[in-house]
Amino acid sequence: MTNAEIQTFGLANAGPIDQQVAKGLRKLAAHPVLREKFSQDDTIRQLFAAPVARYIIGKTIDDACQNFDALSEKGYRIGVEYVGEEITDEKQVEAVVTENLNFLKSASERPFAKTLQIGFDLSSVGLLISRELALKNTRKIAEFAAGQRCSILISMERSTHTDQIIDVFSELAPDNENLGLTVQAYLNRSRADLKKLTKLGRKIRLVKGVYDEHKSLALARGSELDERYVELASDLASGPAPFCIATHDEMLVRSLKDKGVLAKAQELEALHGCNPDLFRNMKSVGVPCRITGVYGDEWFLHFLHRLAEHTPNVLQALADYYKPDQVVFGERY
Repeated sequence: MTNAEIQTFGLANAGPIDQQVAKGLRKLAAHPVLREKFSQDDTIRQLFAAPVARYIIGKTIDDACQNFDALSEKGYRIGVEYVGEEITDEKQVEAVVTENLNFLKSASERPFAKTLQIGFDLSSVGLLISRELALKNTRKIAEFAAGQRCSILISMERSTHTDQIIDVFSELAPDNENLGLTVQAYLNRSRADLKKLTKLGRKIRLVKGVYDEHKSLALARGSELDERYVELASDLASGPAPFCIATHDEMLVRSLKDKGVLAKAQELEALHGCNPDLFRNMKSVGVPCRITGVYGDEWFLHFLHRLAEHTPNVLQALADYYKPDQVVFGERY
């Protein structure tokens, strides 16, 4: 959806109704019964196939690799995540770890492997079972990836997991140079966290934050959050750790570029399907850009979070359902 179309719908600036829509989508995403129904119902999967294809890069490793080849040929760095989080079953955790290792093996001879970054949630590799299991599995993936000169980026999750995630990362970081961590700007604690984390000298990916957190813990989307994001990014630019700017907010990217912060970042990163026009334009003026693609069958949470991030995406999803042939992979990149 173009900026002009967004303006037509009156959704360019987030207001109360937009915030309520976003919160409603995040509430649906967190609903365990709905998530289970979506994962088991093939009819629902087929109905949402076109809208989901805008954000999910494929169902299998082969699908994902073919699409990553296409993006790599256009000059993008590649990031990958296998969908899945908040897993409490050990067999499922083992399957996720195996999937990550298999992806690394499959990608090793691909051109995009030179810039590959693989990311995952610690709750998908055992954190909800035990800290020790998450630690063991993350170390296993990181060490395997290091052998292929690939980087690892731990995602950030709900605030209830933040301390554990930072704890695992802090233990592994000294011995794993290819390990990085995501920090969410909207959390009130993030400035203090960054002061400690940057001393480890490992890559920090700064995002706005997507989960529905209490107002006492985090800022809502809006100008105040944008200002905080710029402040934290500026702190990172003057700090000792490498960092990347992970946002598809055009106004925010412009502000960071004007302040010279973007030039000090390793790269500009976004999830596939989020404002491809911005990334095409940034790449054309020499900004290193990474597109992170998510693949797999358990797409329910990821899809609803993409809709919640920018409420015009809901309208785009309906348009994609009406006219599925307009979803062409990589077309606007």
